[in-house]
Amino acid sequence: MRGPKALSAILERWEPGEVRTDEASAVGAVWAESVGDDVARRTRSGRLRDGVLTVYTAGSTWSHQLTFLAPSIIGELNARCPGAHVKRLRFIVAAGRMKAMLDGLVRTPKGRAAQVEAAAAAVDDASDDAEDVVRRLRRRQQALDRRRQRDGWTRCSSCGNWKPPSDAAQACAVCTSGAQRAADGRIERVLVSAPWLRADDVASHAEDADAESIERVRRRLLARWDEQIYAMRARLRRHALLAADRVLAWSYLMLRSGTQQHLIGRAVVADALGDDWADALCSPRATSEREAPGAPAKKRSKTNARVFTARDTTSRGPIGD
Repeated sequence: MRGPKALSAILERWEPGEVRTDEASAVGAVWAESVGDDVARRTRSGRLRDGVLTVYTAGSTWSHQLTFLAPSIIGELNARCPGAHVKRLRFIVAAGRMKAMLDGLVRTPKGRAAQVEAAAAAVDDASDDAEDVVRRLRRRQQALDRRRQRDGWTRCSSCGNWKPPSDAAQACAVCTSGAQRAADGRIERVLVSAPWLRADDVASHAEDADAESIERVRRRLLARWDEQIYAMRARLRRHALLAADRVLAWSYLMLRSGTQQHLIGRAVVADALGDDWADALCSPRATSEREAPGAPAKKRSKTNARVFTARDTTSRGPIGD
């Protein structure tokens, strides 16, 4: 900016960008609806990573009892939030402030006194009994299943999740997302093994891979490797890069440029990662380190005793010549 600008002038040029939703937050928003108010008061949904949702509970009894209802809870979460792709629940007993909050011991501001009193009035002694709450939740789930069956819902033949009548002839959302993750995994394995391959070559090695899915996996892999390379900056400054760091950096460069390693020059490395990485990967020392794995074999070949053949002995003159 060349100087202060009026806020109205900046807002006139502003355009909304892509809206990115946090799947863990989306799951947290529908958690109470999926498990019921009684369970929601004594549990909290946490981080969602690789399909595993962390659930904080008020005690080990709650974790044990809710384990038996994990399949139905997962089905409810995926039905209410299809983009979450929850595959497993990991129950952890809460500690510290989270534990105090689940036990109702955390003080709240005076402005929320009425809300707290209403919530306290809604909680009775029976709700503290984990087994009783789980029994009520099981009955609630059974009633919901019966209502869905009356409304024409069907269960998926593969995973058993409910499908609405409009999707009766199609695979359920859970199976569809699982198939997509499996296809993406095949594409990712091909790109990790040969990052320089183009989309046509990747499609010939990965089943059911199209240009859109290949590009999606490629961008996701580039973003992940870019974060890992950024995390290596401390070792790069100390000139203490590991062999795995160099392999990852070259893989990133090959995936980004679509070119094999021996065809990537220093200028490409400097343009993509900076001069420090160019010095680390393209200097004579780095070249010798890349050739290091073959050095022991060469050394062994030099130190091995030579076996003389008959031709060798006949070509030599008498001993002493």
